[in-house]
Amino acid sequence: MQTSTLIQASADVVRIVSLKTGDVYKRLNDRTNYGTAVEPTLRFGVVTDVLNNGTDAAITAIEFDATYNDAKPEVKVFRTGTDVALFAAKPDEVIAHLDQVTASARRAVEEANKELGKKRAVLELAQRAFDQRAELTAAQTAPAITASA
Repeated sequence: MQTSTLIQASADVVRIVSLKTGDVYKRLNDRTNYGTAVEPTLRFGVVTDVLNNGTDAAITAIEFDATYNDAKPEVKVFRTGTDVALFAAKPDEVIAHLDQVTASARRAVEEANKELGKKRAVLELAQRAFDQRAELTAAQTAPAITASA
């Protein structure tokens, strides 16, 4: 079975012919794990700049993984001659995804702030004990009692 034939036969073919700042796209990110290929991930991208000096051209973009639980933006630069497969995306699709990424990032910040509050409380307790070090005394002890037979 040839999966490429199956996929091409059932997919709508759309060709991106130009990109400008603000355009959105999808891209397959071929990943490796210690040199071993693993399943590619889908990334959403927003073009942030198109550079052209008459000889060379480059596109800069910010990309996000298509997962909602971990917001990891990455700035990408694609130069002339870079072999990259971009797929058309609808702005509504990317906006909905970025809304989810933003919500996930907010939740992560709230959780981190809770943890930070706990650590600050521990620091405050330790600091109070340290500030009272001049008043600290050794516990009063008595000689050990030994049992005799």
